Amino acid sequence: MVNWQCYSPFRIPRVEWLDSRSLYHNDGGSQLENDKTMNPNERRNPVSSALLWLPPVVWMIVIFIGSSLPANTINQATQSHHYPISLALAHIGEFAIMSILCHRLIRSFNLSPTGWTWLAVITITLLYGATDELHQMFIPGRVPSFVDLGYDFLGAVVGLAVYEMKTRMLNISKR
Repeated sequence: MVNWQCYSPFRIPRVEWLDSRSLYHNDGGSQLENDKTMNPNERRNPVSSALLWLPPVVWMIVIFIGSSLPANTINQATQSHHYPISLALAHIGEFAIMSILCHRLIRSFNLSPTGWTWLAVITITLLYGATDELHQMFIPGRVPSFVDLGYDFLGAVVGLAVYEMKTRMLNISKR
């Protein structure tokens, strides 16, 4: 069981192992069901949990499908003389949306303050961006690029900043 009391300014959970006898009351009921101090996310409905996980996973699939397109298909779709700019904006937009969806998922667990959440979201986004760039090695006409990974990072930061500003503006307007 995890004790969610704040032991540090970073609110790192302290794990306490319990033996199986301490999980049940004498009346046969589960302590986990009766404990009001337990983290509410451990009692989350499976449907609401799936609804939180579904958007980021679906968006990752959309990015994967988009990066599976051969280079000639992308060139035909973006027939403009501003190709590098549109490609950069596509990367920034894709990963901004992904960071917002991942931020929403991670914050739903109330595990840590915003700084740690941002770090987790940017790490997840960059790891996915790196695997996406590696995946492009196997696509005809596509090559992995650190520049694209930089656009992915920029998109993650922009997405988090926009989401945070929106959240703070809503909190101010509720007061």
